[in-house]
Amino acid sequence: MEFYKDKKLDENLVEKTIPLIKERIKKLSDYLPLCEFFFQPHTTYEVVLEGKQDFFRKVHQELEKVTDWKADLIGESLINLAKKLEIKNSLFFADMRMVITGKKISPPLNESMEILGKDECLTRLALIK
Repeated sequence: MEFYKDKKLDENLVEKTIPLIKERIKKLSDYLPLCEFFFQPHTTYEVVLEGKQDFFRKVHQELEKVTDWKADLIGESLINLAKKLEIKNSLFFADMRMVITGKKISPPLNESMEILGKDECLTRLALIK
């Protein structure tokens, strides 16, 4: 990743994220805009999350129960919660994508959450006030 040498990106993290986005990018300069949330928490969101604190609190509580932080188990937990809350998956996961990545479009959410780690995901959920 000579192209991003000046950014001092964690090479291990870059190696983990490239498989998630390689089909989505056309040139190397597309990498960081899509994956910057892996390297630093975002400070803004592309969509207003105001009034959704209760929703994210419930998601936080559900994800705390996930003991094996793997993409498939994260996804299963989130799908079950969406059903329980009677929220369409598309709306549920759009809000989740926003709080975790700060963007409407990102690498696959469950895999991104696995790479970020449980603590970081829970921290990002808890920041919604």
